[in-house]
Amino acid sequence: MTRLRLFFIGLAGLLLAACGTAQPMPTTTSIAQVQVTDTPVLPTATVTTLLVTNTATPTATAVPPTATATPLPTSTPTATPVPLPPPTGRIYFFWDPTPFNNAGVPSTAPKRNLYVAVPGNTPSEWHIDTLLDQSMDWSQEAPWSPEAALSPDLTKLAFTVWKDANGDGDIHSDQGGDLTTIYVYSLFDQKLTQLTDYAPLSFFSLSWLPDNQSLAYSWGKEVYTVDINNSFSQTITPSFPQNVETVMASPDGQLITVVSRGNLFFFDWKTTDITPVLTNQINHGNMTWDPNSQWFVTNENSSMGLLAINTRTYEVFSLVESGVFSYPTWAPDGSKLSFTRGGVDNPGLFLWDPNTQQITQIYDHLVFPIWSSDNTKLAVSFVQDTVTNLAIVDVTTGEIQKLLSAPDTEIFTVLTWSPDGLWILFLVEREETLGLYVLNQENSSTYLIFEFPKDSVRPNHFFWLPE
Repeated sequence: MTRLRLFFIGLAGLLLAACGTAQPMPTTTSIAQVQVTDTPVLPTATVTTLLVTNTATPTATAVPPTATATPLPTSTPTATPVPLPPPTGRIYFFWDPTPFNNAGVPSTAPKRNLYVAVPGNTPSEWHIDTLLDQSMDWSQEAPWSPEAALSPDLTKLAFTVWKDANGDGDIHSDQGGDLTTIYVYSLFDQKLTQLTDYAPLSFFSLSWLPDNQSLAYSWGKEVYTVDINNSFSQTITPSFPQNVETVMASPDGQLITVVSRGNLFFFDWKTTDITPVLTNQINHGNMTWDPNSQWFVTNENSSMGLLAINTRTYEVFSLVESGVFSYPTWAPDGSKLSFTRGGVDNPGLFLWDPNTQQITQIYDHLVFPIWSSDNTKLAVSFVQDTVTNLAIVDVTTGEIQKLLSAPDTEIFTVLTWSPDGLWILFLVEREETLGLYVLNQENSSTYLIFEFPKDSVRPNHFFWLPE
């Protein structure tokens, strides 16, 4: 059997009083009404390639910013002339502070945990706290991020844990090897509940259903749901020919996307029909539903190519050709899809209108966009002429406002906007440190939240939530 090498995350000494009762992994049960073929076939409609329109050709250079970009501080920033109120909300993330030795192996016992950053009385004051009663172990080989999913009502966080059951310091999918399970953490009452017993490791993907009380997940060749109130799991599909790698429920809960060994299916919750759409074309790329549940967008191979699928008709449209890097994100109202396009031929930032099928280029540099909550702006980071920049793009006018600049020895990664849309959360990677910062998008004031040692495990899964 093929050996799956994953990085180890375990759970050490979790108090039973803090956990709900875990249910055993259910046996597979068939649903008679469901029909699925062993070999999925492409729909009769061919993939339509969409072309970039000439209606909004960008200028060759960015629009000059309204103010001089603020250099990133190398230490805690000084107070600005006009005092700013502190940001609102809380920032959650996973992190392990364990330093690595020269071989890239944690030098002490792993201390995996869920953290929260809470603002103080000023933008420069932040309090960092751990949330889990017991930390989770890491593999002694290297770090691995958990699968994590935030509930639609923003009150619960579900995540997976891998267990090195055979004690060899690695994670295997071989029979009799290592194990996996699902936990859910309530951000409201800080309750941690184990939803499933540890089961033999397989591909494991999580997706919340819109009721906020249940999760869809994959295990082996089946798709399951689990009720977070009683930890009851049940299968909702028959066995697919190969392992299910990804499940993703539409925002309205009507459809569940299933990826099994490169084949893309849609499971209809109401009719229990399974529709094959793509064959041997999908491989661990970025996938996203539009907020209105009509369009599903996915890379083809890893982060290459970009396809949009109309789930009303199952027509497939090609936005970026195969073999070209692309990263998609939807506007919160679903009116536009932003996506990056790499390569030497026509790289940049684009918008796609699903109603008109028009693609418009709004910037000619490769950036990684994050939408503002009002659907009008994109926060982006990019390198231009040996300078690293953090900027805002106006999606209506295409105007680029640079907020922050630094030498290209520093790397910016935009993470998210604050709930009120006034602040941008981003990481700054330097030679020795990794800093977590907030930036006020109105005056470019920048404040350090926390500085991670560069030799520690990289933090991940950031969520900035309202109070």
